[in-house]
Amino acid sequence: SLGRFWPLLTLPIGIWISWQLTSRFAPEAAGHGVPQIIAAIAVRGGNVRARLMFLKTVATGVTIGSGGSAGREGSIAQIGSSIGAWIGRVFRLREDDIRVLVAAGAGAGISATFNAPIAGMMFALEVILSSFAIRHVSAIVVTSVAASVTTHALVGEETFLRSPAYELHDPRQLVLYALLAVLAVLFGTLFLRVLDITSVARFSSRIPPWALPIAMGVTVGLIGLLYPETLGTGQELLTELLSLRGPADFVWWALFIIAALKGVTAAVTRKGGGSAGTFMPALVIGGAVGAGFAILIDPVWTFSRIDPGAFALVGRAAAL
Repeated sequence: SLGRFWPLLTLPIGIWISWQLTSRFAPEAAGHGVPQIIAAIAVRGGNVRARLMFLKTVATGVTIGSGGSAGREGSIAQIGSSIGAWIGRVFRLREDDIRVLVAAGAGAGISATFNAPIAGMMFALEVILSSFAIRHVSAIVVTSVAASVTTHALVGEETFLRSPAYELHDPRQLVLYALLAVLAVLFGTLFLRVLDITSVARFSSRIPPWALPIAMGVTVGLIGLLYPETLGTGQELLTELLSLRGPADFVWWALFIIAALKGVTAAVTRKGGGSAGTFMPALVIGGAVGAGFAILIDPVWTFSRIDPGAFALVGRAAAL
């Protein structure tokens, strides 16, 4: 049985399929997805091709399903924006109205995948449109709420990430959270630097284009053999970290290594042609750093109880 070696087979195939789909039929479907939405609104009058709603779905599915280190949030936003643009063209709306529908579709996608209508609405207004104009709000609110209601009807009250309620046991712990902020900056900067380095890296022209996705897939798979937590979305690991109370079974340095390698596998997955986002990897990095820091400091912090899950919760927000 291949067992834990399966990613060495599935990852090269999945990333290669994603690369084939995006390079042949829709280059804008490669990578994260959110920058492409913003560019479509700012430069192309909201023109997002309808084929993206299908190609992005398949490309992201094979990327993450094969074990690629990435998130689905940027992808669902791009899929939603494609649907919004298509509806605008079908009804022959004005360019400004199509822009709003593109943003509304992206917000609806976020609302559906997170089961959070307010988050979807704010994402569409702040990130995609960079405008809180009243004329934009109504359409975006309606689509975000409708997406969330539909999600409730289809899958129930399931939430994207679950976290118990935590309390600040001692105000002096705020000093620890300040130190965690510094760590979040270091790991977040490392993630951005790795993304930049891999995005501009160029390989010899003698290497055939099809070999790059396979090589990148094997690379991610090899890292995954050592630390399987770096593969996929990382949602299960993050959910586990968010629920840690009191002493934990994790080792602090292992969580720091996972955080660093998660950034590497996410960047390499994108470099190979994987079609998925970096939102979830950033959350995993922050959660692992937060929990690892809490476990590291717990033996010497004698003033109050340390909940690693609370630090994971704050760490993921700080890293993002």
